[in-house]
Amino acid sequence: MLKSLRSSMFAIVALNIFNVQTVESAPAFQFVNGDRVVLLGDTFFERAQRYGWLETAIQLRFPEDNIQFRNLGWSGDTVFAESRGIFDPPAKGYARMLEQVRGLKPTVIMLNYGGNEAFNGPGYLDTFVKQYGKLLDDLSSTKARLVLVSPLPLFNAGPPLPKPDKHNAVRKQFVEAVQQLANDRSLHFVDIWTPVEQKLDLLSAKRVTEEGVHLTDFGYGIVSTIFAQALTGDSTATSQSTEFGPSVAMLAVEELRRTIVEKNEMYFYRWRPQNVTYLFLFRKHEQGNNAKEVDDFLPIISRLEKKIFELKGKPQKVSGEVFKKSDNS
Repeated sequence: MLKSLRSSMFAIVALNIFNVQTVESAPAFQFVNGDRVVLLGDTFFERAQRYGWLETAIQLRFPEDNIQFRNLGWSGDTVFAESRGIFDPPAKGYARMLEQVRGLKPTVIMLNYGGNEAFNGPGYLDTFVKQYGKLLDDLSSTKARLVLVSPLPLFNAGPPLPKPDKHNAVRKQFVEAVQQLANDRSLHFVDIWTPVEQKLDLLSAKRVTEEGVHLTDFGYGIVSTIFAQALTGDSTATSQSTEFGPSVAMLAVEELRRTIVEKNEMYFYRWRPQNVTYLFLFRKHEQGNNAKEVDDFLPIISRLEKKIFELKGKPQKVSGEVFKKSDNS
C-alpha cells in the first residue's frame, strides 16, 4: 500500500509541477559515451546517492551512452571544503578534495555550492564568489567540462519551524551569483531554483523534505526530474510520460535505481571508509597496511556499472502503480 501511495503522490505532484519550463536561454548539456562525471558539492549531492533518483533521471536521458558517476558530495560542505578537513584544517581538506577529483580523471564535474554559504548572509557574497572562482580555477587542470548547479530554496515545513521567506530572499542572491559566475566563464548552469520556487507552496504542502531543508526519497524523485529537465533543456523528464505528466518515479525503473544506489554505496565505502583516520591519515602507522583493501570495491563497482548500462538501455514502461487508487490512503 505504501509503495502504491508513494507512486500516486508522485503522479499528483507531477501533474501540477512538470509543466514548468526551464530557463529558455539555458543551452542543452550533452554527455558523450565514456564520460566520467564527478558530483562535487554539499548535502544535496551527498544525500542524492542514498536514493538514486538523480543519477537515474540523468542516465535515462542517455540510454546509448556509457556514463560513470562518482559522487564526492559532502554534507555541510562549502567552497572552502570546510567539512572535508576531518581532523585537519579546511585547507588540507580542500587539497585532498582536489587530489581526489584529479585522480578520478573526470570529463565532467558538476558543482553544487551556495546553499550553506547563504546562511552567512548577503555580506558573504563577495567571499563566496571569490573562493568559488578559485575552486573553478583549481579544477581547470582536469580539462573537464564544468557544470554549476543552483542551490534549492528552503521549503515551508510548518510550525514550529519558521517560514523560510526571509532567508530565501538572501539565498536567491547566491543563486544569482552562481549563475553570473557561470555566465562570466561560459559554463553550463543548471537552474533548479526557478522551477522549484514557482511551485514552492505546492511542494512544501506535499512534504518533499524532512524539515524544510533535506529532501526525502519522495522529494528527490521530484527534484531529480527537474534537474534532468534543466540540465538537458528538455521539458519532459524522460523519453516517456503519462497523462499525469513526466516523472522518472512514474517509470518502472526500480531495478535500475536500486543498482545505482548499490553502486554509490560501494564507491562511498571505497573513498570514505569509516576508519579513514587509520587507513590514510595521522593514524595510518597503525592500520595503513590495510589501505590497499579499499581497492577491492573497484571490481564490484565495475560490475554494477555494467549492469546499470544494460538496464537503462531497456525500454522503460510506465509503472501500473501510478494508476492505482489506494482504498486505504
